[in-house]
Amino acid sequence: MTKTNKTTKKTWRTIAIAIITISTIGLGGCNMRQSNQNNGTQDPTTHTPPRMERIRQEILAHMYEKYGVEFNVIAIDFSRTREYINMYPVGGCPEADNVRAVRMIVDGNVVETHDSYFGIIIREDAEAYVSAMLTDIDLPMNVFFESLVQHFDNIFDGTKTFADFQRIANESADISSRFNVAIIVSHDGDVEERQNVSEQIFDALTKGEFGGLALVMFLPSEGFEKNTRTNRSELSNEFRESTTIFNRRINPRGGN
Repeated sequence: MTKTNKTTKKTWRTIAIAIITISTIGLGGCNMRQSNQNNGTQDPTTHTPPRMERIRQEILAHMYEKYGVEFNVIAIDFSRTREYINMYPVGGCPEADNVRAVRMIVDGNVVETHDSYFGIIIREDAEAYVSAMLTDIDLPMNVFFESLVQHFDNIFDGTKTFADFQRIANESADISSRFNVAIIVSHDGDVEERQNVSEQIFDALTKGEFGGLALVMFLPSEGFEKNTRTNRSELSNEFRESTTIFNRRINPRGGN
C-alpha cells in the first residue's frame, strides 16, 4: 500500500469520527431540549393549549370570586412577566362590556392580578356624575366612561359602588380617584367655535373637581345621531372632514 493510500484512509477515518461526534452532540442537544420542556422550563412566552386553558380557568375562578360574575374569555396573550386576558361578562356585549385583566408573573408564579371590570360596574354612576357638571352647556352630548383603559385596585370588588370608589380614594393617599371619559358633542360649527365649547367643558369639569383625562369629540349632528358607546372610531373615520377632537388631563384641586 502506498503512502498516499494510507493518508487517504486516515483522512476518511477522521472525517467519519467527526460526523459521528457531531451527530451525537446534536441528538444530545435535542434530548436536552426535550428534557427541559418536560421539566416545565420551556420559553414562558410559548402558547401551548394546556397553558392557555390553565390561564383561562384560573382567571375565570378569580373573577367569579371577586365579583360573583361569570365571564367569557375572548383572547389570551402573554409575555415573560405578564399575562393579558380579554373577556366580557356572560350575557353582556363583547364590544361594550369588554374587560381586560393583567396578571403579573415572577418566577413562573402569579403575584398580582388587576382588571378593568369595576369600571363597568360604576360607569353609569360615573357618567351621571360628569354629566351633572355640564348641565349649563346647552348642546346635545353623550358622556362615556372609558372603562377598558383603567385597572382598579383589588379593594374594588363586586360589593363596592361609585360612592365607595370616591370615598376610599379620598381617604387614601395610594388610591387615585381619577378616571377617563369621552364626551361626544353634536355641533355643526367651525373649529374655532368648537374650541370655545371645549374650553367651556374643560372649565366646567375643573370647577366640578373632576380628575382624569377628558376627551371631547365634536361630530356633526348626522354623525352624533349614530353615536354609541363602541363606534367612536368608526364615526371619526366616516365623518373625518367634520370631526374635531380635543383632550385635556385635569387634576382635581387637592385630590389624588
